[in-house]
Amino acid sequence: MLGPGFGVAIASDQPRRAAAILFFPLLARKVSVLAVRTRILIATFALALVVPTVATAAPKSDDSTFRTMPSAGRLSASITPRVLASDALVNVMVEMSGNPVAVEEAEAGHEFTTAQRSAVRAKLRKAQNAISDDIAAKGGKVMSHMQSAYNGMRVRISTRSAAGLAKLPGVTAVHSVPVRTCLLYTSRCV
Repeated sequence: MLGPGFGVAIASDQPRRAAAILFFPLLARKVSVLAVRTRILIATFALALVVPTVATAAPKSDDSTFRTMPSAGRLSASITPRVLASDALVNVMVEMSGNPVAVEEAEAGHEFTTAQRSAVRAKLRKAQNAISDDIAAKGGKVMSHMQSAYNGMRVRISTRSAAGLAKLPGVTAVHSVPVRTCLLYTSRCV
């Protein structure tokens, strides 16, 4: 039997339990294992906060960390971004004359049948195909054709040749396509 302050009787046939109760008084009551683990975890974190940490990386007295490197000459302060270089490839949207399918439907005042939509698309695609060879001659590559909501083509071409696309027959404008980076962890494009 322990003293009056403990209030726990120890049977001689349970020495391990008695030792556990002596060192962990929480075990004397009926407490769930999860509650005990939680209390032990909290006590461990509290102990970790109380024990001071020692910085192991003290700065050296001499400045041997930084060495003088040999120079390869003067550095240029003028930087030309790659996108502004004349041979850099850029994506542009070539807007063509003629209304896309959606505008034609809106102007008609009713929804087109599949055959009517196909006819409008074919007419627009024919005009787009007519200048595809000219785009290739300027060093560009047609990436996609659009006729439904927009009448145009997405073209990858050098910066130097992009301005010449506006002079092609049937082209009303050339727009730059902004570069978007999609962040997979937030499902956003910036």
